Amino acid sequence: MTLIVMGIAAAWLTLEAPRISRESMGIVEALRAAARRQRQLLSLLYYYKTSESTPKLRIYIYNYGFEESTISGDKGIILAGSVVPREAVTMRDAESGASITDYKIKPKQTVEITFPSCPSGTFDLIIRTEEGGIFIWELKV
Repeated sequence: MTLIVMGIAAAWLTLEAPRISRESMGIVEALRAAARRQRQLLSLLYYYKTSESTPKLRIYIYNYGFEESTISGDKGIILAGSVVPREAVTMRDAESGASITDYKIKPKQTVEITFPSCPSGTFDLIIRTEEGGIFIWELKV
C-alpha cells in the first residue's frame, strides 16, 4: 500500500512541478513589484493655471522615493476624467530647466509638467507609473 501511495505521489509531483515553479515565481515577482511600489513616493508640491491665451496647467512634482518613477504611456495620466497622452505633456527638470523626454522622475528630483490645457473647478489628477505606482491629487483651479 505504501509503495502505491509513493508511486502516485511521485507521478503527481513530476506532472505538477513545472506549474508549482511558475506559480512560485509569479509570487516572487509580485512581491518584488510591491517592494518597488513602496519605494516610490511622488508628491505634488505646487500647481497653477498659466496666464497664456490658451491657459495650461503647470504642476511641480518631487520624488521623495528611492525608486525612479516612469510615467506610464498607456492611460498614465488622467486629468479631470480624461486621458492625456503622455506625449502631449512637456516635462522639465525644475532646477536645471533641462527637458525630460523619457518621462522618468529620478529620486530627489523636482519635475515641472505642463499640460496642453487646464480644466476649471475642482478635478482629480491621476498619474500612473510603469513601476506600478498610482498617485491621485485633487486640484482646484
